[in-house]
Amino acid sequence: REEPDRSWRTPLVIEMRNVPFVEQETVAKYVLRRIRRWVTGIDANGNGQYLAERLVQAFGAARVHALRTNEGWWREHGPPLKSRFEDGRMSIPRDADIAADLRAVRVVNGAPSIPSSRNTAKGEEAAAAGGKVKRHADAAVAMVMSGFALRQGVAAPIDFQSAGRTGLPGEGGVINEDVGFGAVTSELQLQGF
Repeated sequence: REEPDRSWRTPLVIEMRNVPFVEQETVAKYVLRRIRRWVTGIDANGNGQYLAERLVQAFGAARVHALRTNEGWWREHGPPLKSRFEDGRMSIPRDADIAADLRAVRVVNGAPSIPSSRNTAKGEEAAAAGGKVKRHADAAVAMVMSGFALRQGVAAPIDFQSAGRTGLPGEGGVINEDVGFGAVTSELQLQGF
């Protein structure tokens, strides 16, 4: 989220491992319904394609960007995130796995890149699993996509429908209307407002 001083703060991280696609969709929709105004970017490569398609169907392409990243995309959207870290305008949770994910990013041909090899996780989950949990810099990918989404600003204008004229009716606060049983005339009493 962007703070008043234009710095970015990560208020929440939801990480799902070995969670079926339908449950991932349920969690993502729950979150997106509660942050209604904002745009989101979601990884549409590989296994993320299903979730990205379902979220675009549910919320629309103006709100959910299904991102198929490539070298050019990383070259454009990676450096702004790096500069935020360098300027001290980015805060992240203190977590060993998130830090390791960020350290996994390498510059290849002038563009940030995620190596094809996976790293062994270092956090609590890895300790519980005997060090067998592998990570693929997912937190770094999520941060770059969050940065992309923040730069898109708010979603399309909120849908609304006019309630018609809502100002003071008639001259001098007098209402004249036909209600089916003849004309009704009444005077507005606005004392105390």
